[in-house]
Amino acid sequence: MATTSRQIAEWAEAASAVRLAGERLGVYRERGRITDAFSFVLGITIGGAVGAVAALLTAPVDGVSVRSRLRATVASLRDRSSIVPAPETAPATITLTTIRPTARA
Repeated sequence: MATTSRQIAEWAEAASAVRLAGERLGVYRERGRITDAFSFVLGITIGGAVGAVAALLTAPVDGVSVRSRLRATVASLRDRSSIVPAPETAPATITLTTIRPTARA
């Protein structure tokens, strides 16, 4: 069964009426691409946080082990990061023994 131009016009008119009724009721509103992208990123972020908390709470390991593993992971990441200077690039420290003159006889 082929659709006629009259049927297409009726469907377009019905869709327009539904959209208008939705706008008046506050159910339907047009969104932009930025709003959709922000909503998607926000959903991914919240979902990731909820998933991480659920994974930690349902882990088959006791809390002490989880905390020690997290502490070790953070320490290894800190050692590899460029924010904390490595010992060979850290500024030299001067102690009292290096600046105190030696006693003369």
